[in-house]
Amino acid sequence: MDIEFFEGFTFYKKSEGPVYLTLHSGPAIETPTSRDDNSDTVASLCWMKTGGSLVLVNLPRKRLLGIDFNREIPPLHKAIRMWAEFEKDEKTAILSKYRSRYAWVSNSPKDYNERLKIYNKFWFQVKNLGNFYISVHRKFTRLKNFPSVMDISSFGGKGIDPEIVVKIIEDLNKEYRPFFKDIRKNYMEAVLLEERRAFKKLPRLPKKVSLTHLYQEAQSDFQRNFKKDLEMIKKYASKSFKKRLENRFDLKNFLMASKNAMNNCGLPRITFERIFKNELSHAPKKKLYLGTDKIIIEIECNQFINYWYPQVAADIITKIIEKVKKVEMYSKLGHKQTEILEFLGEQDGNKELPQG
Repeated sequence: MDIEFFEGFTFYKKSEGPVYLTLHSGPAIETPTSRDDNSDTVASLCWMKTGGSLVLVNLPRKRLLGIDFNREIPPLHKAIRMWAEFEKDEKTAILSKYRSRYAWVSNSPKDYNERLKIYNKFWFQVKNLGNFYISVHRKFTRLKNFPSVMDISSFGGKGIDPEIVVKIIEDLNKEYRPFFKDIRKNYMEAVLLEERRAFKKLPRLPKKVSLTHLYQEAQSDFQRNFKKDLEMIKKYASKSFKKRLENRFDLKNFLMASKNAMNNCGLPRITFERIFKNELSHAPKKKLYLGTDKIIIEIECNQFINYWYPQVAADIITKIIEKVKKVEMYSKLGHKQTEILEFLGEQDGNKELPQG
């Protein structure tokens, strides 16, 4: 095994093979949620199973304190101007917009150039590691993300057809149905615990509210996330629970409506671009030459499964990789997509497509 320590990141390489990226695995300075809880654990377990390379970022992604390697390079003047805004931490909408695109802020040209050097070296090294990349992240155990335990996205189908990914996910949901059924109760309890915490952070609200208009003009990340929780209640909760919550917007009714919405969602499952569609993955899109000879998929594992069932999460991911690699091989042999989809649907794992 080869280990290379760089300023800001570390590479572990066992062999040729998949490249696992944990772009937000750095320390959680200031807020615990600034780190992708246990994404590095899941990625490392995948790497131990398949070989290949494991890339760990060891810088915080807070814009003042480190670098977000999933975002793009900011213009010098903008990075310096925004430093003061991030220090004041008052204009939440402006800060959120900046974070959604740019990787850091700087207090001087010298500071900017030092971060730029680390960022450029990181992506220069990463792009030469292989041609199949798996970017592993975590998503919160919130109502807005239920019932997904893992959300897969394919960067607009560059490198792998979304229809193929959907078929792979369908097969894995059938295979892991007993496991998803077993964890459902605990997963729901974890969501309700997080929703209780979120509700306690709300500003004082009128007792009688409209779910349609509450947080319609949400500014902060917290408000936007809570609005998505409410949208799940609007979509899935029974009419009586929604009416009760609107008539008296308190913790008890909110948790009852949340639980009812989850009960109406069905079993936990793997999803395809239900939550994330790579809108914020600016750097991988630009740096990995997608659509040429490189495949990249992004996997957002739920906080709950990352912590309590990392081995299962790793098993699912490695099965996705195995199936994607088979699809790639058969595509190169000249097989049509209909043939490949038929092959993926076969229950007999020993069946092989005829050679091209």
